Amino acid sequence: MQQPTGSPFGGGFRPLAYTFLAGLFVGVFLGWSMHGLIGMVFRVIMFAIAVVIVAFAISFWKGTRKSNSVSGPVDASWRDRT
Repeated sequence: MQQPTGSPFGGGFRPLAYTFLAGLFVGVFLGWSMHGLIGMVFRVIMFAIAVVIVAFAISFWKGTRKSNSVSGPVDASWRDRT
């Protein structure tokens, strides 16, 4: 009995390889054309995180400064009136 000679992967390998290469080409082209947009979005997100951290730090700093002050009216009846 003779076995058919040809591709060991079957007859569907060549169209699958062309589909893979076409998808690879489209993916590389889209990645190359969109890398500026992705970089800008990344930078905006990093800037927003930095602004939030600074805002929380200022809020915490203002909160600690207020907690050290005396709350309510100060009793000044001990002063001598002249």
